[in-house]
Amino acid sequence: WLAIVAVITSVSTKFVPHYLNHQTAVGVVERLAESSDSRGLDAGDLKALLDKRLKMNSLGHFMKNDWVQVVYAGRVHEVTLDYEVREELMANIDFVIKFDDRFTLAN
Repeated sequence: WLAIVAVITSVSTKFVPHYLNHQTAVGVVERLAESSDSRGLDAGDLKALLDKRLKMNSLGHFMKNDWVQVVYAGRVHEVTLDYEVREELMANIDFVIKFDDRFTLAN
C-alpha cells in the first residue's frame, strides 16, 4: 500500500500545479469579462490589462509563452487560453496536458 500511495503522491505533485494555474488563469479572464475595466478597449490594450492581471497572480509566463490570445471579432473580443504542458513524469515516461478554453468579452 505504501508504494501505491507514493506513486499517487508523486503523480499528483506533477499534475495538480498545472491544473491550479489553469483554473487561476480562467478566473482572471472571467473576472476581466465581468469588469467594466475591459469595456471599450482595443485588443492590444485588453491584452496588456490581461497581462497585468496574470502577473499579479504569478502567471506572467502565460503571456510570455503566447498561451493567451486576444482577438477582436466584430463586436466582441475573444480571449483564448490554448496551450499544452509537457513534462517528464518518471524515467522515460512523459505526460502532456492540453488546455483549450475560449471566452467572449463584450466590447
